[in-house]
Amino acid sequence: NLPEMAEVIRNYERAVPENSNIILAISGKHFAYPFYGPTLSKRITYARPTAKGLQSVQGQPDFVVFSDEGDKIKPKSTDLFLGLVQDLGNIYLRDLKSQ
Repeated sequence: NLPEMAEVIRNYERAVPENSNIILAISGKHFAYPFYGPTLSKRITYARPTAKGLQSVQGQPDFVVFSDEGDKIKPKSTDLFLGLVQDLGNIYLRDLKSQ
């Protein structure tokens, strides 16, 4: 387990309500299960970041969790910084409902 992921998950849990629909767009080796939440109530859709942004995602996601590693998704000033993880870069949360 990556110890620095603890800060990311703590910040994520504070910001994301239960029963949210999440796009997880982090490349590399990581553990996805903490993103489901302590009661496994969050719904996760996996998406691969590409040079044109996220691949097509069906449904109505509430948030996207992404890394700035590789410059495929650029953080905006409204994105919440969740933490820094070695080999993944800066991890951010974007609220898609407010856009």
